[in-house]
Amino acid sequence: MNDKKMFVLRTFDKSRIGVYNCTFNMRSLFIYKCNTTCEGYMIRKAIWSSLMEHEIADELKKNIRREYFKGIFKKV
Repeated sequence: MNDKKMFVLRTFDKSRIGVYNCTFNMRSLFIYKCNTTCEGYMIRKAIWSSLMEHEIADELKKNIRREYFKGIFKKV
């Protein structure tokens, strides 16, 4: 479509979408689409940002970055 490549990345139970972009205040490079019924929870960016100010945030950010580049970015 419009000379753009489209890739498929299948994820399974307990996937987090947008956590990397929200944590590091970046726009998403990808468009996510669900083919089946999807249930989940959401958290507002302002509340998520306030959680990232606590002591454990550095370890959490490291895990989020690793999971994003290993699980999504490299595959797409």
